[in-house]
Amino acid sequence: MKHIISVDTDNQGIIVSYDRRSHISDNKILKPVARKSKKVVDLGNVTVDKGFDSEENHECINDAKGAIQ
Repeated sequence: MKHIISVDTDNQGIIVSYDRRSHISDNKILKPVARKSKKVVDLGNVTVDKGFDSEENHECINDAKGAIQ
C-alpha cells in the first residue's frame, strides 16, 4: 500500500491524502496530487523523494506553480 500526502507547512494542515493498494509508480501519483493541492492552496516549495524524480514531474510541478520555464 502507498500513502501519499500533500501538506501545507505554513498552516500545518494536510491538503491531499492519496492511498493506493496496488503497486503503482510514484510518477503516476504526483500529477493528481499536485492538481488537487493547487485547487486548495498556491504551491510554493515542493519537496518529494527520488521516486518522483522525472522530467515529466518537474514540468507538472512547474505548471501547477505557474512557473516560467
